[in-house]
Amino acid sequence: MKSLVIGSIMLMLGSNAWAESTNPADMSVEAQQRMYEIIAEYNHCMTSSMAGEQTPEKSGQERANEILLACEAHLDGLKSHLAANNVADNLAAGMSNAFRARSARQLMTQTMNSMAAQESVAAENNDTP
Repeated sequence: MKSLVIGSIMLMLGSNAWAESTNPADMSVEAQQRMYEIIAEYNHCMTSSMAGEQTPEKSGQERANEILLACEAHLDGLKSHLAANNVADNLAAGMSNAFRARSARQLMTQTMNSMAAQESVAAENNDTP
């Protein structure tokens, strides 16, 4: 009987702690809208930075790091917004990390494609008499 009471109390405490944090789907419509705006701002930052002119003196990795760092403030804003709306820290960090990883993959793909195109053009120029 004593273990049943203790178990029930622990279950209630655990469920109260869980009730204090939410997931993004449980946020108000306004809070969700702001979250989507922050994500759109981050995507715009990444897209416009990727479309920028590449300088030959920088390696692809240096350029990718600069772009990721330049847009990092948007991810920090996303985490802050989610924290202000009682979203669990692990969910907020997971969302932020997923966006960062996706962007890093896109940057590296773009960099590798650009380098391959440049090498192809250089090889064609060397082959012509």
